[in-house]
Amino acid sequence: MSSSESSTLIVVGTPLNEGATLGSEAVQALKHSSVLIGESRSVSLRLLKSAGIVIESKTFFFLDHLKQQEWLELKKLIETMRRTGGSIALFADGGMPILFDPGKEILSLCRNLGFSIHSVAGPMSWSVACAMSGWDPPFLVEGFLPRKTEERMKKIESLKNRSEKIVLMDTPYRFRSLIDQLSKVLETDRKVFLAWEIGNTEERFVWESLGDLRVYCDREHLRKGEFILIVSSA
Repeated sequence: MSSSESSTLIVVGTPLNEGATLGSEAVQALKHSSVLIGESRSVSLRLLKSAGIVIESKTFFFLDHLKQQEWLELKKLIETMRRTGGSIALFADGGMPILFDPGKEILSLCRNLGFSIHSVAGPMSWSVACAMSGWDPPFLVEGFLPRKTEERMKKIESLKNRSEKIVLMDTPYRFRSLIDQLSKVLETDRKVFLAWEIGNTEERFVWESLGDLRVYCDREHLRKGEFILIVSSA
């Protein structure tokens, strides 16, 4: 058997809902992989425990706080598996890893080494939001804006007149500051769609103008949470 056949990377989708359990295909992929690469320790171990996976039998790496020495150890392990074979499972805290979550370096390394690449498809929060908006394509998935305020404002200005709907994401604690920054650049009557805490008990979908969304968030005390914000075309 060649290395490309026996050395495998499986990219595993996980539920967006924190209380949901892994699907059978995801469970099997994780059970049969000797090396597991998760996003964060706490969420990864909870998912595995709920799936009945014997944690002690696995080699773990967690990408959210991966130190340089740990990365070198992981890279060496993957290079060894290129010769010896074996299966690696890469998964995020929720949804599909890699695009707006850690893991693209793992995919790139495994591809370059000739691993067989497979997926266990799962949901992605931004694609769910696009569907739930009810708006027609095209969508421009901009994702996370720059962290520095000046750079963020310049980026928002550059997006102001785009003909696509703009899909924005950010960390929960930047939600209100993002709304405020958008309000300084865009018209208050620009239509927006908010997908809040997709898949969780606090889930809600809101269609408003940008100005009315600020009022809504104040009234409903929406200050910090997982969100996707879609801004209508100019």
